[in-house]
Amino acid sequence: MKTKRIKIISKSPSPPWNDSAKNIIKAILENIENFDIEYYSDGKTRFSANHIENKIYNENTSYSLSLSQQLSVFLNLLKPDYKNSIYHYFFSPNIKTSFATSFIQKLKYQPSIQTVLSLPKTFDNPGLLFFGNQIVTMSDTAKLKLNKLGFENITRIYPGIDIESFNKDEILYERNKFGINNETLTILYAGDYNDSLYSFLEFIKEQETKNKKYKFIFAIREKSENDKKELYNLKIRIKQLGISRSFLKLYQELKDFKKLLLASDILIMTQTDLYAKMDIPLVVLEAMAYKKSIILFDNPFFREINKDDNIFIAKSFQELSVILNNVEKLSIRTETGLKNLSIVKKYFTNKIMVENYEKLYQKLL
Repeated sequence: MKTKRIKIISKSPSPPWNDSAKNIIKAILENIENFDIEYYSDGKTRFSANHIENKIYNENTSYSLSLSQQLSVFLNLLKPDYKNSIYHYFFSPNIKTSFATSFIQKLKYQPSIQTVLSLPKTFDNPGLLFFGNQIVTMSDTAKLKLNKLGFENITRIYPGIDIESFNKDEILYERNKFGINNETLTILYAGDYNDSLYSFLEFIKEQETKNKKYKFIFAIREKSENDKKELYNLKIRIKQLGISRSFLKLYQELKDFKKLLLASDILIMTQTDLYAKMDIPLVVLEAMAYKKSIILFDNPFFREINKDDNIFIAKSFQELSVILNNVEKLSIRTETGLKNLSIVKKYFTNKIMVENYEKLYQKLL
């Protein structure tokens, strides 16, 4: 029997691999078994010969498509297509892109899947935002939100990661490379620029004043021109507070971010508004797979990952202080780290994610 083909409409799955959407597409292309895939590309990465590379992008696709890249997608979708069985859209919904793709999809005979990578800021026109014959959310929290808006054609498919093996010697090597003392509790922040960081900086200064044996690391990616201004303001505030470089280290774009994650003891995210971020950030799953302790500030998406008291949830910086005092104990970090790895294996692997997408494709055919 001839293998069915799925058309994925997304950014190009190519380096740098610092974008959640790219990593999910890459995982599908590398792990899918029963379907061939046509995918949009900038020509920089090759996958199985069974897949069809459609090189419509002349340059790398960053966190959001440029106007010329959006036009390339639109013009390609207008072409007659008798080879693909399902159209699968991987974009965060906004009125402009959803309206355009919804219009095009009405001209097609193929059913569509719309994977909602992150929820929109507002839901003023939900009928325009969500158009797929089948909608996929990244969390049960998002699924419930859309159910309440009247959408019933929803499937939740958790994002996945590959679980990488490592040993204690590798951790010690990476800690040494990043200049981390083995007696120091290393706390990594790997979120976005947001208002909570300024309260976090004051908290960090308090810990330094208390002579805590902590090392805080900020690894924040630059996603837009505005982020340059955010970094500048952040550095000014650090200087005003007098936080020493030995107590707080700033990194911007890191090619070996996963090595920094491996070298750290704790991953923390202080932001509670996940607008423009995936419901369950891949960096959190990667830290869980590395058996790290995770501290997240309270929101419904983060509570969903806390399936076995494996995540520390803080509602304030006062609570954060208590939690850090607790996780100073190696036994606590070991216990939560093992739980985190177990949770990833049960719910959040690429194998599980791709199997669920294959089931959904089969259901729509």
